[in-house]
Amino acid sequence: MTAQRPFDWFNAWNVLGGPSIQFGITAADVTALSVTGPDGVIRSAQLRNGTFAVETPTGEDSNVASTHRVRATLRTGEIVMGSLRN
Repeated sequence: MTAQRPFDWFNAWNVLGGPSIQFGITAADVTALSVTGPDGVIRSAQLRNGTFAVETPTGEDSNVASTHRVRATLRTGEIVMGSLRN
């Protein structure tokens, strides 16, 4: 992780044609994290001990660039955005 990307995707639990749980890690100064899927809906992630989990209605399509976007809020109030998968 870097200051420009204080989060990283780790893995996912996917249901064929159904919901997905995305897992990742965050830097210690990340206080909130949300994921926006291809449907444009913003979903808040659960943060615990430097990890995050968020349910999305669809999984990441591994055949294309990341289809989900992340918004991380830092302790300073700064917002950092980027793709779910790097």
